[in-house]
Amino acid sequence: LYFMGDYKEDSVGLVLEGDVIVENGLVQEAKMNPEEKLQALPFYARYEKRLEQAKDYLVCIHLLEKRGNEIVETALKKAFGKAEWLMSIAYEHGYKVEEYSEALGSLTELYINALDEFELDKQATLRVLDYYKEICKCMLKELGQTTE
Repeated sequence: LYFMGDYKEDSVGLVLEGDVIVENGLVQEAKMNPEEKLQALPFYARYEKRLEQAKDYLVCIHLLEKRGNEIVETALKKAFGKAEWLMSIAYEHGYKVEEYSEALGSLTELYINALDEFELDKQATLRVLDYYKEICKCMLKELGQTTE
């Protein structure tokens, strides 16, 4: 749940995903004009993949459950904040700007529904929901909407 989410492109592959993916990416990049290259994001930085990653965060948080509610509460807050922040990078990069609101809604729904999976006490659940609420206010502000 580390907070650094940006990426660096270099020749060292950290995850072996197969030659086909690399070849397809290089072919697609070769066909792009300079403006498209500026707006292109690696596939793992797109909203859809960030949602998949957010689901994986929840799986990891389940592994922390036996360590106590305080850790779970903190992890849920950090995971939601990180996922939102990573999505905002894609948005600021110009990736599918018109779909950003829907992606954020899906993320929020995922994490609110996930609260039922954890055995948090009522006060901890309320603190997590308050945190989500503050993050959502920031999301709406990014979109230029009111927070009433």
